[in-house]
Amino acid sequence: MVSLACEPKECKLIKQAMVLAAGLGTRLSPITYYTPKPLFPILNTPILKLILEGPLKEFSKVIINSYHLSDQIALFIKNLYPHNSHILLIKEPHLLGTGGALKNALSFMDQDSPILVYNADIITDFNPSLLYNFHLNISRKYKAIATLLLHDNNAFNNIKCNTCNLYEDITAFRIKSKNSLAYTGIMVIEPRFIKSFIKNKPCDIIDIFSKALMYGKKIIGIKISKLVNHYIWEDIGTIRGYLNAHKLLLKSKNKKFYIPHELDIKRYRLTLLDWVCIGDNVLFKNTHPIIIKHSVIWSNTKIDNSFTYINNMIITDKGILELK
Repeated sequence: MVSLACEPKECKLIKQAMVLAAGLGTRLSPITYYTPKPLFPILNTPILKLILEGPLKEFSKVIINSYHLSDQIALFIKNLYPHNSHILLIKEPHLLGTGGALKNALSFMDQDSPILVYNADIITDFNPSLLYNFHLNISRKYKAIATLLLHDNNAFNNIKCNTCNLYEDITAFRIKSKNSLAYTGIMVIEPRFIKSFIKNKPCDIIDIFSKALMYGKKIIGIKISKLVNHYIWEDIGTIRGYLNAHKLLLKSKNKKFYIPHELDIKRYRLTLLDWVCIGDNVLFKNTHPIIIKHSVIWSNTKIDNSFTYINNMIITDKGILELK
């Protein structure tokens, strides 16, 4: 296991992060027509709150970009952290992509400190400070422009690497091969490299990284398994991923169900199977029994008499998504 202790000089740097929260969330429409994905509840808590008060709680500066339903995100931040000056929300004029978003936020970053980039649509119990410290102590010694947190996930493996003693030397992107790994949605990047991006132009960070490799720049990858022995990770950008995130988190808490204490299951003749998450103030108007399995029901939702078997579903007051 690599030593991740900060060197005294590096500890004086500002520990900063950026949360990418501007996307349209099209894979979860029509619910995302009304609620931005970063505010989707996970175990009844908005994802953005989980990120800010969990993985990023150790960071002294957090930048959040927004575009789709940005007013909702702005109001959420204002209400939740009315006196917190370390969180900055930046509204984009149009979708800029990851590369464009970083360039758009560059002037708000400390130019001497690396910045952790965190996708708002992932759920994980991994502590990103481990990656941040790895970049400070290892990647900077090799003059790497970025460090990507990787794992072996067959559905997403497309980053080609050469394995070194301490890290993965990334050689190509969007290539499936024997040595390919998957990007987790968490990385650390140097602001000096972001300076080279074109301002106000939408751009994909992977395209930028691919060109950087052609020009001899070094990009390092580190497998989660080299930093921790066990971790939870899920992309909640799909119905399957959103549901599975609940399953994984409930299992980690040794729970099957996440429901309000005041919910009278017997009164409403509910049968809960395997795992279930039910929000607050859900109004059950059924006159017959309902079986609920592998499903999430958001707060303030009405369950009418048309439901008898709820399975692999996300039910909200704005729409229903079902895993086929």
